[in-house]
Amino acid sequence: MDKIVDHLFVFRGEGEIEDFPGNYSDFRAYEDSAEPKALQSVSTEKSNWKEKQTKAGLTFNEQKEFQKIERPKPTSPNKHAGDFLIALELLRDGQIALGYHRGGFDIFNPITRTFTHPVMLNDQPGETNEFSGNALVEDLQGNIWIGAWGKGLAQFNRKTQTLKYWSHENGRETTLIDNFINALEKDNLGNIWIGTNAGLDVFNPSTGKFRHYVHDPTNPSSLAHNQVMNIFADQNGNMWIGTAGGLELALPDRIGFMHYNEKHGLPSDLIMSIREDQHHRLWLGTSNGICNFEPTFRKARNFDLSDGLPSLEFNWNSALVAQDGTMYFGTPEGFCLFNPDSLRNNPYVPPVYFTRLSLFNHPQLPGAPGSILKSSITETDSIQPPS
Repeated sequence: MDKIVDHLFVFRGEGEIEDFPGNYSDFRAYEDSAEPKALQSVSTEKSNWKEKQTKAGLTFNEQKEFQKIERPKPTSPNKHAGDFLIALELLRDGQIALGYHRGGFDIFNPITRTFTHPVMLNDQPGETNEFSGNALVEDLQGNIWIGAWGKGLAQFNRKTQTLKYWSHENGRETTLIDNFINALEKDNLGNIWIGTNAGLDVFNPSTGKFRHYVHDPTNPSSLAHNQVMNIFADQNGNMWIGTAGGLELALPDRIGFMHYNEKHGLPSDLIMSIREDQHHRLWLGTSNGICNFEPTFRKARNFDLSDGLPSLEFNWNSALVAQDGTMYFGTPEGFCLFNPDSLRNNPYVPPVYFTRLSLFNHPQLPGAPGSILKSSITETDSIQPPS
């Protein structure tokens, strides 16, 4: 992780965010050296820490500074919306969209250290944006789409600084399929794909129409399971859907789905996260380990605890690919990281030795009455079974 990170935002809770321009090891070294006393000034704290680092023989870039972003007063326009961060989206302009549990969402500018956030849902006057920003995605026009858990789908127009909102309405098939959204993704046509607990929606912002996809037992090409955990657009524009019933590939013209599950070699049907490496291979975080899946050959290679994974269970939507190709997958026991190019198959084929022989569950001892072995099984080239 230290190789790709040179800046951290530390969420302390109670509205305090610490801005630390360093990697994780730097931050741990700073924390370990902190004095158990009342909070000092930033300059004093930094000075004392660097002095201790010198005495301990540790190194740190002296130009780095440790600063704090504290919750401004409630009346401040720069007040950030919440503390419980559950979604992140890096925007094309370098800013960061942050989704909070029951706190809506913010756009954070890491250069100016300021927050921008809508205060109200425009089509519901008087309602503050205390929804949970469960999923975030930026569209081709720079708008930010938010999966507002329990409240439906919201679009934040950055040009007009306004929110537009869509929700499920009982009895109306033309509305959003479900208000509980797990995942969002955009395709190369500008459509927004929405994963919910009641199926999959594809929304066309130009027409304002939703297209629903649900499991149909009578249609083998329908969605395998209505619980959609994550959605991923690969480098070729294919749309992959991780469900509680396996991995789905949307067919051309969206006439249905191709299914991949345990019968095809996957370690589990519960697909928690999907990422792609530089060779167009998919990597799946599941409830039973990691799977390297090659769509072209429909070949799966699975990794479990014996391969060094910290856990067989992987967290929902907790995965990323760094610029150098390193992959990170989150688990309840921490995260694991690896570069797919560094993984090699073991070419060694161990020899096979027979050490014991039983016939109808009766051990065959060399020279024993009724035994088919004349000598030890390790010294026997062939045997003749009884007729």
